Amino acid sequence: MIRKIMSMLMIAAVAVMAVSCADEQEKKCKEIAEALQKQDFTKVAEVCDGLYSQLPDCNIKTLGDMTLSYITLAAVGITQNDTEGTADAMRRAVGCYDEAMKKDTAKAQEMWQKFAAEKTPEGMSINPTEVIEVFRTSLASFDAQTVPSVDTDSISPAEDIAIEETTAVSEN
Repeated sequence: MIRKIMSMLMIAAVAVMAVSCADEQEKKCKEIAEALQKQDFTKVAEVCDGLYSQLPDCNIKTLGDMTLSYITLAAVGITQNDTEGTADAMRRAVGCYDEAMKKDTAKAQEMWQKFAAEKTPEGMSINPTEVIEVFRTSLASFDAQTVPSVDTDSISPAEDIAIEETTAVSEN
């Protein structure tokens, strides 16, 4: 069942990406589409991450392609029980989605509706807006469960003294 869903996600993402992207970003989007077709998710992540580092410079269509690509990478992470990889892909999908909405809300909403209306050969559609809301909820739960570790080696002597003083005061 998961493989079927993955297949449908990839087909939908490739179909959508094939008709979008502009100029220099187009080459990167084509690389992503080709990597998705080959199921080379390492390459998909590599190219998407390169574009993500230039997020403010990406156009709406590229942001849409990246959103779908990161949604796919999150699904791959789930199937591989890669919690951190899944969370990272979810965060980046949300980041791309939000950046598109920030750039031009009307165009972005139109694009999300178009993506949601398209069907894969299997008859499945992906509604990025709904997926992103699920990601937001999942990330909030994930973040609530994750307690950051403290690297005590990185604490400066002044901070160490402050910690000792706080401990001494609270013990008295």
